[in-house]
Amino acid sequence: IPAIGILLARRLEKLRNASQRRLAASVVIALSLSGLVSLWIAQADTELANNARTAALTIREQTQGKGGTLWFAGHSGFQYYMESLGARPYDWWHPQAKPGDFVATPYGRLWPSQGKGAFPGHREDFALRIHSHATTISPELSAGFYYSHWAVLPYMFGPIPADRYAIVRLEPSQSPERLGTISAGPVQSNNKDANGR
Repeated sequence: IPAIGILLARRLEKLRNASQRRLAASVVIALSLSGLVSLWIAQADTELANNARTAALTIREQTQGKGGTLWFAGHSGFQYYMESLGARPYDWWHPQAKPGDFVATPYGRLWPSQGKGAFPGHREDFALRIHSHATTISPELSAGFYYSHWAVLPYMFGPIPADRYAIVRLEPSQSPERLGTISAGPVQSNNKDANGR
C-alpha cells in the first residue's frame, strides 16, 4: 500500500504541474490574442481619424474660393477637423445656411436625428476607402464603439464600407424654410472617390 500511495502522489503532482503549465500557456495565448486584437482595433480607429482629416481637407479644397459659407454636419474627428479649418457646424434646430452656401455631410456618421436624406442642391460625393478590415463605427455593420444607438457590437472585422462624404451647394432657388430641413428630393450628384475616380 505505501508504494501505491507514493506512485499516486507522484502522478497527482505531475498532473498538477501539467495543469499549471497548461493554465499558464492558456493565459499567455489569451493575453497575446487580446493584445493583437487591441492593436488591430487601435489601428482601425486611427485610420478612421485620418480619413476624417483627409475628408475635411478635401472638402476645403473643393469649396475654397467659391463663395458662400461652409457648413458641416457630423461629430467626432470630422467635427474637430472641419472646425479647425474654419467650417461652421450646421444647427438642425436653427438653420442659418443660405442659398449658395456649402454643406458637407458624412454618410453614416450622422446621428439618426439629423436626417437620412440630402440637402437640396448640387451634390459632389466622394469616398475614402478603409484598408484595416476593422472599424469602431459603422451603421451599415451595426458597429458603434462610441455611439450605441444603432450598434450591436462595439467593433466589427471584415470588409468595411468606405467612408462616404457629400458636399452640397445649396440651390439659390430654394426657399429659406426648405434649407432647414433634410429633403429626399432629387439631387445632382457626381460620385467619385477622393482621387477623382
